[in-house]
Amino acid sequence: MKLSKHILGLSILILVLGMSFTGIDGAKKPLKVNAKKMLDRHNHYREALGVAPMNWSEDLTSHAQFWADSLAISCAFEHQDGHYGENIFWTTIKNKDEKDVVDYWAREKKYVDEKNLIYDEEESKKYRHYSQIVWEKTTSMGAARQRCPNGDEIWVCVYSPKGNIHGEQIYTPQPQKN
Repeated sequence: MKLSKHILGLSILILVLGMSFTGIDGAKKPLKVNAKKMLDRHNHYREALGVAPMNWSEDLTSHAQFWADSLAISCAFEHQDGHYGENIFWTTIKNKDEKDVVDYWAREKKYVDEKNLIYDEEESKKYRHYSQIVWEKTTSMGAARQRCPNGDEIWVCVYSPKGNIHGEQIYTPQPQKN
């Protein structure tokens, strides 16, 4: 009888600890994203081109969190085909921050032909993360992150309206300042 009480007590303790780590529904608690830092870093690159800043969207953040949670279950790396633009960042390093993530995508700027800013799905593969950041018609974004069972982190940014549309201009170049 005493042994069964100990086993029951231990089982309850494990259940409570498991729920506090994963939440009641079994999903891991989301890792925090600093919305201001994430949005500011995106807008830093947009401002440099004269593109209007984006706004933060809690609805898009919820969508990003759903997708980050889904990817983290099996540590899959897969884009959704949907109504929103999307950038995904994967890291094994746990101390990455919002600036690191956006700057990683923005490194692709070097591949953009400033004389031809029409997005072409085939030609633009080298800079599609950067082009989504600075896509002129995109007005809002949200972001989330989650940890995989192996400790890797997945960051997901979701954008609306969706960018990277074949045949459309990425942004309107601003006249050179003297």
